[in-house]
Amino acid sequence: MAKRSTILKNWPKYLMQWGVLAALVAFMTGLIPPVSTVFPDFSCSTGKWLQAIAGPAILVAVLLLSRLFCGYLCPLGTVQDLLVKFRTRIRMKSIKVRNGSAADKALRIMKYALLFWIYYMTVQVSGLFCGDAGISHAAVTGLPEEPVLWISVASAILLVIGCIAIDMFWCRYICPLGAISNSFRFWLWIAGLSGAYFIAVLLGADIPWFYLPGAFCIMGYLLEIFHARPKLQIFHITKNEIPCNNCGACVRSCPYHIELREFHNGKVNHVDCTLCCECVAACPSGALTVGSQSPTRKKIWRAVPVLLAILLAVLMISAPFIIR
Repeated sequence: MAKRSTILKNWPKYLMQWGVLAALVAFMTGLIPPVSTVFPDFSCSTGKWLQAIAGPAILVAVLLLSRLFCGYLCPLGTVQDLLVKFRTRIRMKSIKVRNGSAADKALRIMKYALLFWIYYMTVQVSGLFCGDAGISHAAVTGLPEEPVLWISVASAILLVIGCIAIDMFWCRYICPLGAISNSFRFWLWIAGLSGAYFIAVLLGADIPWFYLPGAFCIMGYLLEIFHARPKLQIFHITKNEIPCNNCGACVRSCPYHIELREFHNGKVNHVDCTLCCECVAACPSGALTVGSQSPTRKKIWRAVPVLLAILLAVLMISAPFIIR
């Protein structure tokens, strides 16, 4: 959890995070009735429609901007912040896993293995596997029922234990959405891989369908651990080295502990960056801000991630009503 001064400087992000978490808790506990009870025509399939719409919306946001959903809208990120605060209050030491270390690279395999398993099972059952355990599905229909309830419970236990032990454990090592988001930040590589597969199929090659998602997961993992600085993105955290005094406040404040001191004038384009602006809020010298390519001190750029996250949230929420 960020310090009080950081929360005050970065209040729009926290307002969005806690608002989403509060709404989700209200849905899950029945304080707010599920959408399906207010709109009877909204069946179980509507929650899956929301999931289907959220996927492309998040993908477009990742391609053009960053992992805004992860940094502003995902309630699991908020839960992780709260777990870190709890761990700090009880003075419990965490397991330090440095970015780029052998342990970090090995642990990142898990989310890609999970992504491939979900994709494979989704094709086998002709429907989004584990979709009934998703957050958007729960908001529409309420708490999941057997046999998917155990998936939600197991995920919650893993989230709590993992994130108390290791910072951002779920996002860095478990979340399949994080695997997709990180992979598509290298979209030229992914487009080339997909193009090569379909050309080979058109030329008559007998390649099993699961080779493509398998290759996608392998390529995404390798790019993430060996080339963790995607270049094709519109907005970034930008750094001006002139006022920077290398105090390290940005690294300590970053949820992923990205080593911003390794970046020089220009964009901070680390694959884990979600544009959450925690580093910007913590920087005492004003060396960090949000921008396109070069450093800028125009404060209007600080509002861009929040506004785009709001737009993304409105799109995801309103799309099922529009389709209906």
